[in-house]
Amino acid sequence: MAKRSSKKRATKTAPAARRGPRSARMPFERRNYVLLLGAIALIVVGYVLMLVDNAVSDNPVDSALSLTVAPLLLLGGYLGVIWAVLSGVQTPEASGADASDATPAEA
Repeated sequence: MAKRSSKKRATKTAPAARRGPRSARMPFERRNYVLLLGAIALIVVGYVLMLVDNAVSDNPVDSALSLTVAPLLLLGGYLGVIWAVLSGVQTPEASGADASDATPAEA
């Protein structure tokens, strides 16, 4: 049999360790998450209102709550979700803006 050499193998380091420390950045701010949760709450309230009103009333087709109020809540909720997500997207010009470019208030 052939003799194996006793050279130590070089261990590979993890890719994150080679690149150095990176700061974890959240995709959205707190305001976006609050808007998103509020919009989801509107959607849930709209569907619950539609379900409860249809189950309770005698003629569920002609109910004002299930025909007008619940769809408006759903529309507001879905538009709120879209707005919460899109308001968190930054354009390259806005993200590259420097604080030193702003004029000081006292000067």
